[in-house]
Amino acid sequence: MRKSLFRIHLILGILLGLYAVVIGVTGSILVYREELVELARPDLFQPVRELRVTPDEALSVVQRAYPGWKVLTLTGPDRATGAWMAYLIGKGDARQAYVDAETGILRGHYQRKEGWLGFTEQLHFNLISGRTGRLVNGYCALSLILLALTGLLLWRPRLSQLSWNARTLHVNLGLVSLVFILIMGFTGGYFTWFQAYVDGVRLFLPARIQPKLAAVEATGERKSLAELAAAAQVAVPEAKLYRIVLGTGQKEALRISMRHGTQGEFQLVSHVALNPYTLEVMRIEKLEDRASGDWLIGNFSAVHFGVWGGPAARVLWAVLGLSLPALFITSFSLWWRRLRQRGLAGLWG
Repeated sequence: MRKSLFRIHLILGILLGLYAVVIGVTGSILVYREELVELARPDLFQPVRELRVTPDEALSVVQRAYPGWKVLTLTGPDRATGAWMAYLIGKGDARQAYVDAETGILRGHYQRKEGWLGFTEQLHFNLISGRTGRLVNGYCALSLILLALTGLLLWRPRLSQLSWNARTLHVNLGLVSLVFILIMGFTGGYFTWFQAYVDGVRLFLPARIQPKLAAVEATGERKSLAELAAAAQVAVPEAKLYRIVLGTGQKEALRISMRHGTQGEFQLVSHVALNPYTLEVMRIEKLEDRASGDWLIGNFSAVHFGVWGGPAARVLWAVLGLSLPALFITSFSLWWRRLRQRGLAGLWG
Protein backbone atom coordinates (compact mmCIF):
# COMPACT_ATOMS: atom_id res chain seq x y z
CA MET A 1 0.00 0.00 0.00
CA ARG A 2 2.73 2.45 0.96
CA LYS A 3 4.68 1.65 -2.21
CA SER A 4 1.59 2.33 -4.34
CA LEU A 5 0.98 5.63 -2.56
CA PHE A 6 4.61 6.56 -3.09
CA ARG A 7 4.38 5.86 -6.82
CA ILE A 8 1.16 7.87 -7.16
CA HIS A 9 2.73 10.76 -5.26
CA LEU A 10 5.91 10.56 -7.31
CA ILE A 11 4.15 10.45 -10.69
CA LEU A 12 1.83 13.30 -9.76
CA GLY A 13 4.77 15.30 -8.47
CA ILE A 14 6.65 14.83 -11.74
CA LEU A 15 3.60 15.68 -13.88
CA LEU A 16 2.52 18.65 -11.78
CA GLY A 17 5.93 19.98 -10.82
CA LEU A 18 6.32 22.78 -13.36
CA TYR A 19 2.60 23.56 -13.12
CA ALA A 20 2.94 24.00 -9.35
CA VAL A 21 5.88 26.38 -9.84
CA VAL A 22 3.96 28.49 -12.36
CA ILE A 23 0.66 28.55 -10.48
CA GLY A 24 2.31 29.19 -7.12
CA VAL A 25 4.50 32.10 -8.24
CA THR A 26 1.80 33.76 -10.37
CA GLY A 27 -0.80 33.26 -7.64
CA SER A 28 1.41 34.93 -5.04
CA ILE A 29 1.88 37.88 -7.38
CA LEU A 30 -1.83 38.21 -8.15
CA VAL A 31 -2.76 38.42 -4.47
CA TYR A 32 -1.54 42.01 -4.87
CA ARG A 33 -2.86 42.56 -8.38
CA GLU A 34 -4.73 45.80 -7.62
CA GLU A 35 -1.72 47.34 -5.89
CA LEU A 36 0.53 46.31 -8.78
CA VAL A 37 -1.85 47.87 -11.31
CA GLU A 38 -1.68 51.10 -9.31
CA LEU A 39 2.12 50.95 -9.31
CA ALA A 40 2.21 50.29 -13.06
CA ARG A 41 -0.38 52.97 -13.88
CA PRO A 42 -0.32 55.64 -11.13
CA ASP A 43 -2.00 58.08 -13.53
CA LEU A 44 -5.24 56.10 -13.21
CA PHE A 45 -5.34 56.17 -9.40
CA GLN A 46 -5.17 59.60 -7.79
CA PRO A 47 -6.98 60.68 -4.60
CA VAL A 48 -9.60 63.41 -4.82
CA ARG A 49 -11.02 65.85 -2.29
CA GLU A 50 -14.65 65.44 -3.32
CA LEU A 51 -16.77 62.97 -5.31
CA ARG A 52 -18.74 65.24 -7.65
CA VAL A 53 -19.20 63.31 -10.90
CA THR A 54 -22.43 61.32 -11.24
CA PRO A 55 -22.51 57.82 -12.75
CA ASP A 56 -24.39 59.22 -15.77
CA GLU A 57 -21.65 61.77 -16.43
CA ALA A 58 -18.94 59.13 -16.05
CA LEU A 59 -20.75 56.78 -18.43
CA SER A 60 -21.18 59.55 -21.00
CA VAL A 61 -17.45 60.35 -20.90
CA VAL A 62 -16.55 56.69 -21.47
CA GLN A 63 -19.06 56.20 -24.30
CA ARG A 64 -17.75 59.24 -26.15
CA ALA A 65 -14.14 58.16 -25.72
CA TYR A 66 -14.67 54.54 -26.79
CA PRO A 67 -17.25 54.36 -29.59
CA GLY A 68 -18.04 50.80 -30.62
CA TRP A 69 -17.21 49.43 -27.17
CA LYS A 70 -19.90 48.16 -24.82
CA VAL A 71 -19.85 49.20 -21.17
CA LEU A 72 -20.87 46.24 -19.01
CA THR A 73 -20.41 47.63 -15.52
CA LEU A 74 -19.64 50.89 -13.75
CA THR A 75 -17.84 50.61 -10.41
CA GLY A 76 -18.21 53.43 -7.93
CA PRO A 77 -15.27 55.53 -6.70
CA ASP A 78 -13.77 56.23 -3.32
CA ARG A 79 -11.63 59.20 -2.36
CA ALA A 80 -8.42 57.17 -2.24
CA THR A 81 -8.47 56.14 -5.92
CA GLY A 82 -10.83 58.92 -7.03
CA ALA A 83 -12.25 57.43 -10.20
CA TRP A 84 -15.28 55.72 -11.67
CA MET A 85 -14.17 52.51 -13.36
CA ALA A 86 -16.04 51.29 -16.43
CA TYR A 87 -15.49 47.73 -17.67
CA LEU A 88 -15.76 47.59 -21.45
CA ILE A 89 -15.67 44.86 -24.08
CA GLY A 90 -15.23 45.19 -27.82
CA LYS A 91 -12.94 44.44 -30.73
CA GLY A 92 -12.04 41.07 -29.22
CA ASP A 93 -10.66 42.58 -26.05
CA ALA A 94 -11.62 44.00 -22.66
CA ARG A 95 -10.42 47.10 -20.86
CA GLN A 96 -11.04 49.21 -17.78
CA ALA A 97 -11.58 52.94 -18.32
CA TYR A 98 -11.16 55.43 -15.47
CA VAL A 99 -13.00 58.75 -15.12
CA ASP A 100 -11.89 61.29 -12.50
CA ALA A 101 -14.68 61.44 -9.91
CA GLU A 102 -14.02 65.11 -9.13
CA THR A 103 -13.37 66.67 -12.54
CA GLY A 104 -15.02 64.23 -14.97
CA ILE A 105 -11.83 64.00 -17.04
CA LEU A 106 -10.98 60.64 -18.61
CA ARG A 107 -7.78 59.48 -16.96
CA GLY A 108 -7.18 56.66 -19.43
CA HIS A 109 -7.68 52.93 -19.62
CA TYR A 110 -5.99 49.72 -18.60
CA GLN A 111 -6.18 46.55 -20.70
CA ARG A 112 -6.28 43.37 -18.67
CA LYS A 113 -3.81 41.62 -20.98
CA GLU A 114 -1.23 44.41 -21.20
CA GLY A 115 2.31 44.22 -19.86
CA TRP A 116 3.92 41.64 -17.64
CA LEU A 117 1.05 41.75 -15.16
CA GLY A 118 -1.48 40.92 -17.87
CA PHE A 119 0.75 38.05 -18.99
CA THR A 120 0.96 36.82 -15.39
CA GLU A 121 -2.83 36.92 -15.04
CA GLN A 122 -3.41 35.02 -18.28
CA LEU A 123 -0.78 32.47 -17.31
CA HIS A 124 -2.44 31.88 -13.95
CA PHE A 125 -6.02 31.69 -15.20
CA ASN A 126 -5.71 29.76 -18.46
CA LEU A 127 -2.01 29.01 -19.04
CA ILE A 128 -2.19 31.43 -22.01
CA SER A 129 -4.26 28.87 -23.92
CA GLY A 130 -7.84 30.14 -23.77
CA ARG A 131 -10.59 27.67 -22.90
CA THR A 132 -8.29 24.67 -23.37
CA GLY A 133 -5.84 26.12 -20.88
CA ARG A 134 -8.67 26.80 -18.43
CA LEU A 135 -9.69 23.13 -18.60
CA VAL A 136 -6.10 21.94 -18.10
CA ASN A 137 -5.82 24.36 -15.19
CA GLY A 138 -8.96 22.92 -13.60
CA TYR A 139 -7.79 19.32 -13.87
CA CYS A 140 -4.32 20.18 -12.56
CA ALA A 141 -5.81 22.12 -9.64
CA LEU A 142 -7.90 19.12 -8.58
CA SER A 143 -4.86 16.86 -9.03
CA LEU A 144 -3.02 18.98 -6.46
CA ILE A 145 -5.56 17.73 -3.92
CA LEU A 146 -4.60 14.12 -4.63
CA LEU A 147 -0.92 15.03 -4.51
CA ALA A 148 -1.37 16.64 -1.08
CA LEU A 149 -3.43 13.77 0.33
CA THR A 150 -1.00 11.08 -0.82
CA GLY A 151 1.80 13.09 0.77
CA LEU A 152 -0.16 13.26 4.02
CA LEU A 153 -0.76 9.49 4.03
CA LEU A 154 2.88 8.78 3.31
CA TRP A 155 4.43 10.95 6.01
CA ARG A 156 1.60 11.30 8.55
CA PRO A 157 0.54 14.61 10.09
CA ARG A 158 3.56 15.41 12.20
CA LEU A 159 6.49 17.73 11.71
CA SER A 160 9.91 16.21 11.20
CA GLN A 161 12.92 17.52 13.08
CA LEU A 162 13.99 20.78 11.50
CA SER A 163 17.10 20.53 9.36
CA TRP A 164 18.40 21.54 5.95
CA ASN A 165 17.97 18.00 4.67
CA ALA A 166 15.86 18.02 1.47
CA ARG A 167 13.53 15.30 2.74
CA THR A 168 12.69 16.94 6.07
CA LEU A 169 12.28 20.32 4.35
CA HIS A 170 9.89 18.74 1.86
CA VAL A 171 7.87 17.00 4.59
CA ASN A 172 7.67 20.10 6.77
CA LEU A 173 6.73 22.36 3.88
CA GLY A 174 4.07 19.89 2.79
CA LEU A 175 2.50 19.64 6.22
CA VAL A 176 2.58 23.39 6.90
CA SER A 177 1.01 24.20 3.53
CA LEU A 178 -1.35 21.18 3.38
CA VAL A 179 -4.59 23.03 4.14
CA PHE A 180 -3.62 25.86 1.80
CA ILE A 181 -2.94 23.45 -1.08
CA LEU A 182 -6.25 21.65 -0.50
CA ILE A 183 -8.11 24.98 -0.55
CA MET A 184 -6.29 26.20 -3.67
CA GLY A 185 -6.88 22.92 -5.48
CA PHE A 186 -10.58 22.83 -4.67
CA THR A 187 -11.33 26.49 -5.32
CA GLY A 188 -9.16 26.44 -8.45
CA GLY A 189 -11.61 24.02 -10.06
CA TYR A 190 -14.44 26.48 -9.37
CA PHE A 191 -13.21 28.81 -12.13
CA THR A 192 -13.37 25.99 -14.68
CA TRP A 193 -16.62 24.31 -13.63
CA PHE A 194 -18.58 27.17 -12.06
CA GLN A 195 -22.07 25.72 -12.56
CA ALA A 196 -21.06 22.24 -11.38
CA TYR A 197 -19.74 23.74 -8.15
CA VAL A 198 -22.93 25.77 -7.64
CA ASP A 199 -25.11 22.71 -8.24
CA GLY A 200 -22.91 20.61 -5.95
CA VAL A 201 -23.13 23.10 -3.08
CA ARG A 202 -26.91 23.24 -3.44
CA LEU A 203 -27.11 19.46 -3.00
CA PHE A 204 -25.63 19.64 0.49
CA LEU A 205 -26.30 23.15 1.82
CA PRO A 206 -29.37 25.37 1.83
CA ALA A 207 -29.31 27.94 -0.95
CA ARG A 208 -31.91 30.23 -2.39
CA ILE A 209 -32.65 29.59 -6.05
CA GLN A 210 -34.17 32.92 -7.00
CA PRO A 211 -36.85 32.85 -9.70
CA LYS A 212 -36.12 34.83 -12.84
CA LEU A 213 -37.27 38.40 -12.55
CA ALA A 214 -40.31 39.35 -14.57
CA ALA A 215 -39.82 41.57 -17.59
CA VAL A 216 -40.47 45.25 -16.96
CA GLU A 217 -42.78 47.36 -19.05
CA ALA A 218 -40.75 49.89 -21.04
CA THR A 219 -42.94 52.93 -20.48
CA GLY A 220 -41.52 56.43 -20.66
CA GLU A 221 -37.86 57.28 -20.25
CA ARG A 222 -35.41 55.27 -18.20
CA LYS A 223 -34.41 56.86 -14.93
CA SER A 224 -30.89 58.19 -14.61
CA LEU A 225 -28.19 56.02 -13.06
CA ALA A 226 -27.93 58.54 -10.23
CA GLU A 227 -31.62 58.08 -9.42
CA LEU A 228 -31.30 54.30 -9.58
CA ALA A 229 -28.22 54.38 -7.33
CA ALA A 230 -30.10 56.56 -4.85
CA ALA A 231 -33.01 54.09 -4.82
CA ALA A 232 -30.58 51.23 -4.15
CA GLN A 233 -29.03 53.25 -1.32
CA VAL A 234 -32.45 53.66 0.29
CA ALA A 235 -33.07 49.92 -0.05
CA VAL A 236 -29.74 49.05 1.64
CA PRO A 237 -28.88 52.17 3.69
CA GLU A 238 -26.07 50.50 5.66
CA ALA A 239 -23.98 49.83 2.52
CA LYS A 240 -22.23 51.94 -0.11
CA LEU A 241 -22.55 51.89 -3.89
CA TYR A 242 -20.23 49.29 -5.38
CA ARG A 243 -21.21 48.43 -8.96
CA ILE A 244 -23.93 49.18 -11.49
CA VAL A 245 -24.53 46.42 -14.05
CA LEU A 246 -25.36 48.02 -17.41
CA GLY A 247 -25.47 45.02 -19.72
CA THR A 248 -29.25 44.59 -19.57
CA GLY A 249 -31.97 44.73 -22.21
CA GLN A 250 -34.70 47.33 -22.39
CA LYS A 251 -37.17 45.08 -20.56
CA GLU A 252 -34.83 43.76 -17.90
CA ALA A 253 -34.36 44.94 -14.32
CA LEU A 254 -31.18 46.85 -13.60
CA ARG A 255 -28.92 45.36 -10.91
CA ILE A 256 -26.87 47.39 -8.47
CA SER A 257 -24.40 45.92 -5.96
CA MET A 258 -23.90 47.63 -2.59
CA ARG A 259 -20.73 46.91 -0.61
CA HIS A 260 -20.51 46.39 3.14
CA GLY A 261 -16.74 46.04 3.39
CA THR A 262 -13.82 47.78 1.75
CA GLN A 263 -13.56 48.46 -1.98
CA GLY A 264 -11.59 45.26 -2.51
CA GLU A 265 -13.88 42.92 -0.54
CA PHE A 266 -16.07 42.05 -3.52
CA GLN A 267 -17.75 39.19 -1.66
CA LEU A 268 -19.31 41.44 1.01
CA VAL A 269 -22.10 42.84 -1.13
CA SER A 270 -25.88 43.05 -1.28
CA HIS A 271 -27.74 43.16 -4.60
CA VAL A 272 -30.71 45.30 -5.53
CA ALA A 273 -32.80 44.78 -8.70
CA LEU A 274 -34.73 47.85 -9.85
CA ASN A 275 -37.29 48.70 -12.49
CA PRO A 276 -35.27 51.23 -14.53
CA TYR A 277 -38.42 53.12 -15.55
CA THR A 278 -40.23 53.44 -12.21
CA LEU A 279 -37.48 52.94 -9.58
CA GLU A 280 -39.54 50.09 -8.11
CA VAL A 281 -37.41 47.71 -6.06
CA MET A 282 -38.06 44.30 -7.61
CA ARG A 283 -35.73 42.26 -5.41
CA ILE A 284 -33.25 42.76 -2.57
CA GLU A 285 -30.61 40.11 -1.86
CA LYS A 286 -29.06 41.25 1.39
CA LEU A 287 -25.71 39.96 2.54
CA GLU A 288 -27.06 39.20 6.01
CA ASP A 289 -29.88 37.08 4.59
CA ARG A 290 -27.67 34.70 2.61
CA ALA A 291 -28.17 31.00 3.23
CA SER A 292 -25.06 28.97 4.06
CA GLY A 293 -24.85 27.59 0.51
CA ASP A 294 -25.08 31.07 -1.00
CA TRP A 295 -22.40 32.27 1.40
CA LEU A 296 -20.06 29.45 0.36
CA ILE A 297 -20.62 30.04 -3.36
CA GLY A 298 -20.06 33.76 -2.90
CA ASN A 299 -16.75 33.19 -1.12
CA PHE A 300 -15.00 30.72 -3.45
CA SER A 301 -13.25 33.53 -5.34
CA ALA A 302 -12.52 35.54 -2.20
CA VAL A 303 -10.89 32.57 -0.46
CA HIS A 304 -8.86 31.67 -3.55
CA PHE A 305 -7.35 35.15 -3.80
CA GLY A 306 -6.94 35.80 -0.08
CA VAL A 307 -9.69 38.44 0.15
CA TRP A 308 -11.15 37.07 3.37
CA GLY A 309 -9.21 38.34 6.37
CA GLY A 310 -7.71 41.73 5.62
CA PRO A 311 -4.01 42.46 4.93
CA ALA A 312 -2.78 39.61 7.16
CA ALA A 313 -4.65 37.01 5.12
CA ARG A 314 -3.19 38.35 1.90
CA VAL A 315 0.35 38.21 3.26
CA LEU A 316 -0.26 34.64 4.42
CA TRP A 317 -1.66 33.61 1.03
CA ALA A 318 1.23 35.24 -0.86
CA VAL A 319 3.81 33.44 1.31
CA LEU A 320 2.03 30.08 1.15
CA GLY A 321 1.74 30.38 -2.62
CA LEU A 322 5.52 30.18 -2.78
CA SER A 323 5.40 26.86 -0.91
CA LEU A 324 4.39 25.19 -4.20
CA PRO A 325 7.63 25.98 -6.06
CA ALA A 326 9.57 25.26 -2.83
CA LEU A 327 7.97 21.81 -2.65
CA PHE A 328 8.91 21.13 -6.26
CA ILE A 329 12.53 22.18 -5.68
CA THR A 330 12.90 19.94 -2.63
CA SER A 331 11.14 17.03 -4.34
CA PHE A 332 13.34 17.39 -7.42
CA SER A 333 16.38 17.22 -5.18
CA LEU A 334 15.04 13.98 -3.68
CA TRP A 335 14.28 12.49 -7.11
CA TRP A 336 17.75 13.37 -8.42
CA ARG A 337 19.53 11.90 -5.40
CA ARG A 338 17.46 8.69 -5.59
CA LEU A 339 18.09 8.41 -9.33
CA ARG A 340 21.84 8.73 -8.91
CA GLN A 341 21.95 6.21 -6.06
CA ARG A 342 19.55 3.55 -7.35
CA GLY A 343 19.07 4.18 -11.04
CA LEU A 344 15.77 4.53 -12.89
CA ALA A 345 14.34 1.27 -11.56
CA GLY A 346 15.06 2.27 -7.96
CA LEU A 347 13.30 5.59 -8.43
CA TRP A 348 9.88 3.88 -8.28
CA GLY A 349 10.10 1.83 -5.15
